[in-house]
Amino acid sequence: MRFTIGQQLEMLLTSINLSENRQVISNALHSYFQISHIENVSIDGLHNVTYLDKLLDNKAAIQTGDLQISGETDRVYIDTDHDIHLLDPGFNRKITVSKQQALSTVLWNPWKEKSHSMSDMPDNGWSSMLCIESANVADNTVAIDPGQKQQLATTISVDHL
Repeated sequence: MRFTIGQQLEMLLTSINLSENRQVISNALHSYFQISHIENVSIDGLHNVTYLDKLLDNKAAIQTGDLQISGETDRVYIDTDHDIHLLDPGFNRKITVSKQQALSTVLWNPWKEKSHSMSDMPDNGWSSMLCIESANVADNTVAIDPGQKQQLATTISVDHL
C-alpha cells in the first residue's frame, strides 16, 4: 500500500500472486468522508449505472440521476471506471474520487438505526459521514496469474463548489 499526500490524496494498493495458481480477488479502498449532513449532500457520476443493493439481497437496479441518501445505503455500482463527485453545499465543496484499475464503486451509510448498534460509531455518526470506495467486487472481481500483480488506485481531490 502506498499513500501520496499533497494537493490531492493518492492511494495505491498492489496485490501480487505468489502462488502457482491463478487467484481471483476482490479489493477495495475504503474512503470515509466527513460531510456537513447526509441529507444535504448528493453524489453524481452514477447516472444510468447498474447497482447491486446489498440491503435487498443484491437485487440489481439502475441509478437515475444524482444520488441523495435518505436511509441506510449499502450499494455496489458495477462497471464504473469514471470519476464520482460528492457535492456538499454545507461545506461548500466538491470531492472527486478518481480511480484506476477499479471497476466498482461502493457507497455506504449505516443511517440511524444501524449506527446505534455500532460500537465504533457515535449514535449520530451516520449524519456526518459517507463512505465511497473504489473497488473491484461482485461482477468486477480480478483474476491474477501466478507471479503477476494487480494495482488498484484512487485519487481524491477537493474543490470549492
